Amino acid sequence: MAERLDKNPIEELINALIDKYIQLLNTRRMELLTSFREKSEHKQSTEGTRMEKVRQLVEAQNQLQGNLKENSFQEMTKRMVEELEEKILALRESILVETHLSFECNRIELEECICNFGDIVERRGVKTNYAAFQSRIAVNCKEEGEIENILPFGIAIDNITNQIFVAEHTHSGIQIFDENGIVLKHFGEQKLKCPWGIAIDQLHVYVCDWGHHALFRFKLTDLSCVNSIGKFGPENGEFKWPRQITVSPDGSIFVADCFNHRICIFEPELIHVRNITHDSIVFPTDVKTTREHIYILTERNTMCMHVFTPTGEHVNSIITIGQGMDVELGWFFCLDVHNNFLISDMGANCIKVFSKDGQLVQKVGVIEDKGVLIECKGIAFSLAGKIICVSNTKNACLQIFY
Repeated sequence: MAERLDKNPIEELINALIDKYIQLLNTRRMELLTSFREKSEHKQSTEGTRMEKVRQLVEAQNQLQGNLKENSFQEMTKRMVEELEEKILALRESILVETHLSFECNRIELEECICNFGDIVERRGVKTNYAAFQSRIAVNCKEEGEIENILPFGIAIDNITNQIFVAEHTHSGIQIFDENGIVLKHFGEQKLKCPWGIAIDQLHVYVCDWGHHALFRFKLTDLSCVNSIGKFGPENGEFKWPRQITVSPDGSIFVADCFNHRICIFEPELIHVRNITHDSIVFPTDVKTTREHIYILTERNTMCMHVFTPTGEHVNSIITIGQGMDVELGWFFCLDVHNNFLISDMGANCIKVFSKDGQLVQKVGVIEDKGVLIECKGIAFSLAGKIICVSNTKNACLQIFY
């Protein structure tokens, strides 16, 4: 009887899941080590092989996240979580890879390639050298035969294909570009009115429509519309000019409901879960999440960046906004792998990089101390280490910084 009580079926199930995915990660690690060591010895590297390995690692991450979602952390003991973190950290520290730029790098550079690996292990390491991001490619976003430029707003990157999704108002739809800025296709024109924010998970594209006051979900495979939610109003499931959107590490959908002064949280199927409200959330325009924090950018306040816990408790507010302040006018931002803030400053026509404590690190898109990104808006940091943003710069709405 005593022996039967000592066994915990939930703990055994979780241990089995952990062992299964640690074994999968070990297999992936050995494949990476073997492949990249051979490339280093023979001085050969192909982009296709690198992307396949990254795809496999992202796939492993997605499988791990899915199982963790089905067997939530509340079901795990603190000891099990710590043990899993230690094992994954040990794997990360042991991986050496060669990137497509042909230089040897350690786990820090690998983290920049595989991005936030399930947000399980805290990011560490040296800061990104943003002074090196001054050269750029300015992409003409017109399709062949068109006269006008598109009017871009939100941006998202499919980390599997490296395709760039841009919400734009000229055609009231979503434009898709390859990683070099070549127009591939577009969709949503029959459903959307004024698409603003856009986010992508493993299966779907989510779009906030500023004109319909609604949230749309499209299939990532055939780009067909699955469902939508919302109308003008203050109730749950309603919006007043929603802005940007993001997918959290656990798959939840976060929407900056601007004129309702709140962040709305939905399940992936667009079922409303809860709202986050606070005195600091005044006209929120963008939101990003990690496992530890929720970051909210506001348009009108003394401070523009507000940090919350996952449960919605206010931690602090940083980075001043206004004429002559840290940020003159910012509607969009993204996080890099070290959780620095990259804010598109439309007032200064450039990208401003701030540390986690709100200190200005670097300006990107500046020539002779003058910003050249006219009304820069949506911004993203890609797995390949590129800063990609959209702007109203004539004949060059898509800006790619290396």
